Amino acid sequence: MNIYILEDDFILLKKIERFVREIVRENQWLPKAIVDTTRPEEIIQRLQNAPGPHVYLLDIEIKGYEKSGLELAEEIRKRDVYGTISFISSHVEFASITYQYRVEAYDFIDKSLEDDKLKERVRQTIERQFRYEDEEDTSGIFHFSTKYSDVKLPIRDIIYFETANIPHKVKLVRKENAVDYFYSSLSEVNKKNEYLYLCHRSFIVNVLNVERIKHVKKDYYAIMSDGNVIPIARSRVKELIQRVGFLRDKKQ
Repeated sequence: MNIYILEDDFILLKKIERFVREIVRENQWLPKAIVDTTRPEEIIQRLQNAPGPHVYLLDIEIKGYEKSGLELAEEIRKRDVYGTISFISSHVEFASITYQYRVEAYDFIDKSLEDDKLKERVRQTIERQFRYEDEEDTSGIFHFSTKYSDVKLPIRDIIYFETANIPHKVKLVRKENAVDYFYSSLSEVNKKNEYLYLCHRSFIVNVLNVERIKHVKKDYYAIMSDGNVIPIARSRVKELIQRVGFLRDKKQ
């Protein structure tokens, strides 16, 4: 696994590279290479001989290049389906449109963050890929692949799925409030892993991240590990309670 850093500001490029080297040393992670560059084509060239999965920290606007970091990410995703991509940009307004490129970005990091916060967000991106590679139990991986989408991540990172406002898409909410959208339906997603349960016509919860079930008058809710509150259909409460207990015991 390599770690690629793309940034057109040389000073910031070297700062992020320093953070990355400190992070891998502090955590005793061993990437094959750490590549910092101001040239998007260098990453594509390297992927021809090392297809991945890798980690990518990409600036969105690169001076002197027609293609944006978002378009580069599309090219990367064609070659590296399971890599971890995070964008680093001072243009926070781009955060809301990254999902349109269907590159399944892990994070959008604001360049203006203080150094300690910037370093922590970079660490989270790198950790995600190392945790993914360390996952040996295939039942601990969510993998969903269609003509239009390819999503693969540790099942424990998933909080819940929801029917999206965008036609024919599903909203995936992960830990640390990360959100992805991909083409599918809840009925299809629900078939992919035993830890996922369709608790409501509009929601699937990851039973490993259900903290408790709350009963308010005639309604039931799943309180998730990140604080989100998900409605439960009354006809599905009993089975969800059973699944939460059984599957947690099995995982332990």
